[in-house]
Amino acid sequence: MTLATHQVTSEIAYDLMHEHLDTILALLQGPLPEAQVVEQLGSRRTLERLVRHGLVTGDGGELRAVASVYHQMRQEGMLSFLEHYVLPDLTAGIDGDGLAEVQTCYLRLTPAAMTALRGGRVQRLFDALTRISDQPARGALARATTMVFGTSRVSAEPLEPGEQALTHLRHAASQRATPAERDLAVLSQYVFLADHDRLLLARSAIADFVASFASESASSNQEANYHLTVASHWRLRVAAESEVVQ
Repeated sequence: MTLATHQVTSEIAYDLMHEHLDTILALLQGPLPEAQVVEQLGSRRTLERLVRHGLVTGDGGELRAVASVYHQMRQEGMLSFLEHYVLPDLTAGIDGDGLAEVQTCYLRLTPAAMTALRGGRVQRLFDALTRISDQPARGALARATTMVFGTSRVSAEPLEPGEQALTHLRHAASQRATPAERDLAVLSQYVFLADHDRLLLARSAIADFVASFASESASSNQEANYHLTVASHWRLRVAAESEVVQ
């Protein structure tokens, strides 16, 4: 399946995308009446800005997303997402704000495998999540986020899973900012709306992705030359308490 992708490159469009992501995710589910979108955004002026900067489109009183996938070129906010949402919710029970999972892998990869990771296995995971997001929804929908980051700057220190993730996220961000090393690091995030059934399918896709590295697993962090993390978060409380999208 060929996916229509919209590149979000301008600073203004990125900020609009960040501020109104739930509305754009809702439009990815299907067209919505203009009046409903204005109500959700809080003002017609905000809608006009989204249209003017190419994030949504519409005619005849209906609005829709401009593509199946939005690709944001900036990568800020991933550390905050991990620190403020994922890690606290790892131990959250039924009263928590979300349902989170972090999987970390110490690997032995060839240089070719490292540079092919983002455009290969990570992209195939995101394509699978796109197909899942297109599945019919039967229950309340809430934002589901999957973040994948990897780095060849492996910490040899013994770390708890949460610290492993934070440390290597910082290493990946630093490596992505270094031109000579940027192709060795991955720093990518995928966001969509999920009900319970979509969540189960997404977890299965993530499990398959992690399992694909089994033969490349390092016996210890001292022997590893690559560290990969997959962090996911579903806004459980929102899904339980409100219908985000009908």
